[in-house]
Amino acid sequence: MKIKEVSMRKKQPMPKCPICATPTDQVLTNRLRRGEGTVFYCESCDHGFLRQDQKIDAKTYYDETYRSEYSHHASGGATNAREMFDIYSKYQTGRLPIISPYLSKESKVLEIGASSGQFLANIQERVAVVNAIELDKSCCDFMQTELGIDSDSEFMNESKFAGQKYDIVCSFQVVEHVESPVSFLRDLKSFLKEDGVAFIEVPNLRDPLLSVWDVESYKAFYYRSVHLHYFTENSLKKVAMDAGF
Repeated sequence: MKIKEVSMRKKQPMPKCPICATPTDQVLTNRLRRGEGTVFYCESCDHGFLRQDQKIDAKTYYDETYRSEYSHHASGGATNAREMFDIYSKYQTGRLPIISPYLSKESKVLEIGASSGQFLANIQERVAVVNAIELDKSCCDFMQTELGIDSDSEFMNESKFAGQKYDIVCSFQVVEHVESPVSFLRDLKSFLKEDGVAFIEVPNLRDPLLSVWDVESYKAFYYRSVHLHYFTENSLKKVAMDAGF
């Protein structure tokens, strides 16, 4: 009798949604713009999430590596604070009409994940205080020296702004990068005054190129190794409510 040896790979456990902890095996894609991983869909809270093959050190990655891997260049390539500011400061018109009614000469505004200050520069003269938190130290230096915006490259609760209260806290295209969106928004909420307002912007899982036209080539561009979450109106509302909003 011959015994055939078979190598068995241990099957990975079914991933759980990071928002509601519901197990799911519904796969949206395993093709990412860069890196490796699988994006799953949780039907329970209408949320997409990435199961990574490798964990990253967020503090080091977003300070040293992120700008060289992901930039305004579609095919990648390094960028810098001045270049980002010159380009993106012109494209704030979608945000400004929404936020402008809440601004006054007495307003204190904090932006978390401020990049090179392209949004804050557009409102700087209309409010009393603008502060910025941005993990990329070169962007912080640019905001400090070129824009006069007081900035810090530490995480929220470790920053020099911890303990301060603001009328408005903004975070654009940031929450999708964090491991726990609920914890992130809970920490963000601690910076708000009692009657303060938060403005959160995230990628939309219902992007029409995916949900309406189902453009296959766009999938490999849209889903990224650095985006841990893909929100819908339902899942973002759940995260905000769980965080105390």
